[in-house]
Amino acid sequence: MYDEYAPKLIQMGYRPIPTSPPGFKPEKAPVRYLPERNEFVLFKNWSVIPTPIKTPQPGAGIGVRCGDGGIVAFDYDDEEAVLIISEVFDTSPVNKAGQRGWTAFYRANFRVPSEDFYDREGRKVLQILSHGRQTVIPPTIHPDTKRPYRWTNGHSLYDTPLNELPLLPQDYRERILKLGYGPNPKTSKQQPAEKVNPETGEIIENVGDQDSPHAELNAVALKNLDKWVPDLRIYKCAKQRGRYPSYRAVASWRESTTGKTLEQRNTNLSICGSGIKDFGDGRTYSALDLVKAARSSDLSEAFCWLEEKLLPQKADIDVDLDRIFETQDAPKAAPDDGDSTSESSSENSGASPENGRNIVSGSCHSQSLSRGRSRFIWSTS
Repeated sequence: MYDEYAPKLIQMGYRPIPTSPPGFKPEKAPVRYLPERNEFVLFKNWSVIPTPIKTPQPGAGIGVRCGDGGIVAFDYDDEEAVLIISEVFDTSPVNKAGQRGWTAFYRANFRVPSEDFYDREGRKVLQILSHGRQTVIPPTIHPDTKRPYRWTNGHSLYDTPLNELPLLPQDYRERILKLGYGPNPKTSKQQPAEKVNPETGEIIENVGDQDSPHAELNAVALKNLDKWVPDLRIYKCAKQRGRYPSYRAVASWRESTTGKTLEQRNTNLSICGSGIKDFGDGRTYSALDLVKAARSSDLSEAFCWLEEKLLPQKADIDVDLDRIFETQDAPKAAPDDGDSTSESSSENSGASPENGRNIVSGSCHSQSLSRGRSRFIWSTS
């Protein structure tokens, strides 16, 4: 499918991505075919390469890279939310559907971050797919239904040039928030309790559950800020003077609460060993939350990236991958292709010319995070 339809996408101004063929794990992932090995591997640096793959990709599905040239996908996960949210936006002539919900395509003449929106019960209803994300498109076979994705509104990306997609309004986010959708309320309620220095506004104490792997990694990250915060390359990020490491920066992934341009905004984002808080909008972050926001990544990608920064890879470790996959429900991934450049919306090493992301290749290793606990992590690029 990629070989047949990729030239049509390129002609319309889009960036095609080959995606997992039937039976490849993980499903819907960017892949590339290695003829010398007659197999597919996870596609390194798919989110930053300047030109699309033009060599044969036999059996691959097809996706489109979001963010490029301003293409933005609204991926609806809830049928009720579809009806409510779509009412406040122009109808897109290009929509696709798979197993449930549907995806509408727009274009933007400003930077749009990838972001998830939830209803008041904590159900995810909408994903904004932009920089660092891709979405599988027809006629790729859906891995669950075993039937092709389909176009639903009379048009497709193959016959609609990018500049003919409806323009996303600058206040798109405010429109969604006014409808009652926003960050996950369940996650917000579980934010650690905090104490703030009344004179400086700095968080001086965070108290939270340290029993989960995520909480454990968050705790280690706060004790080792210098190992990962600079590599996020957050706008205006600067290390502060003092006995303990701390940073101030601008949360460039959100709009200013006072209407200032990015250059005019104050460094309201505080990152220190006792916690992370954006004093511009009052939001608190865990280390993983900050990585997700700064890199426009999901939780698994953020976990892998942060772990690689804190726990350097160990070589020559024999592990039972089948058992690991069974116990951690992690996907099996093909070996990497040995490319010296690195990859994608997942966690890889290398820098995007656009956002300076670091990208690391897939790896499996065992490290002790704290208290002598050792875990195996499979990091898929």
